[in-house]
Amino acid sequence: MKEALLNHPTTLTGNIFTGHFKETLGYRCYRPGGTPDWLLIYTVGGGGLWRYAQQELRAGPGDAVLFSPRAYHHYQTDPAIGRWE
Repeated sequence: MKEALLNHPTTLTGNIFTGHFKETLGYRCYRPGGTPDWLLIYTVGGGGLWRYAQQELRAGPGDAVLFSPRAYHHYQTDPAIGRWE
């Protein structure tokens, strides 16, 4: 199986952009129309809080959230923790 995968390489098209953010209490992002690309947020430390359709999702270290293109964004630093990396 490994050889079969090596004989069929894939090509990555487009760009991949990365960033590392350390946010404090009060940081938030609201994009009703999202972004035109995929967005992956991986929490290293602290905590994040997402809101959608009267529901909340909290993320801590080791958690990841993936937004599809044009998906609604409403997230912030978890006020109970006060920092998010």
